[in-house]
Amino acid sequence: MLSKKRVVLMILALLLALVTACSSSGDEQTIKIGGKPWTEQYILPQIIGQYVEAHTDLKCSV
Repeated sequence: MLSKKRVVLMILALLLALVTACSSSGDEQTIKIGGKPWTEQYILPQIIGQYVEAHTDLKCSV
């Protein structure tokens, strides 16, 4: 199993990649977060979206 530290690092790397890849030059910055149709993938995009909105000026669409 993956250690807790490794999981946190993976999530942070994913967040960084999402914010970097989805940046735009317009006034309104909205990123789209998606998941696959598995139980944990319904929850994880919501958590990531809430985290991104809380710690950046970006809006998220899940």
